[in-house]
Amino acid sequence: NDSYGLARDSRYNLIENNVFTGPQIRHGVVVQYYSHNNLIRNNVLIETTMDALDLHGEDEYNNEICHNTVTDVTMGGGVGVGNTGADHDASGYNNYIHHNTFQNCREGVKVYLGSPNTRIEYNIVENTTVSSSRGIYILNGPYTTIKNNIIRYNSSTGFIGIYLKHDSGTQGAHDGDPEYVWIDSNEVY
Repeated sequence: NDSYGLARDSRYNLIENNVFTGPQIRHGVVVQYYSHNNLIRNNVLIETTMDALDLHGEDEYNNEICHNTVTDVTMGGGVGVGNTGADHDASGYNNYIHHNTFQNCREGVKVYLGSPNTRIEYNIVENTTVSSSRGIYILNGPYTTIKNNIIRYNSSTGFIGIYLKHDSGTQGAHDGDPEYVWIDSNEVY
């Protein structure tokens, strides 16, 4: 349940200057259950087993993820927005992901299950060798902004820089196509 304004409301938290090293950890940072107005910055995340920075698909909104370096997440993304599964769905609106570096991750940033109004700006996705990887991967993320990102030096077989695809949803919910996605001033080479 949304805890806005209640004592248990998860807001105004700062997570910075940490190092999260796998492979024995699933995620470095998980934000979930309507958490909002949190800042995750200046962290280093290495070899987590799933999404290193995870907006966990329980209506998280207005969170900012910036100036982090994520390396070698071969079974997940640098940042995941939304999450499949029995008790997960879309993340909330206005999450801002910017000025991060993603190196050799299966996805740099993945938005799915209808997570709306996500801004993905000024990130670098590079040096990916994981087969069939995606730099920025949008599955039914309406009103997503993808702007001023650099996607470079990725040599994996089947790599796609920016990929918009139909999302079949999970357990009958959030089936849909990416709509109203703004892609502007990115460099993909």
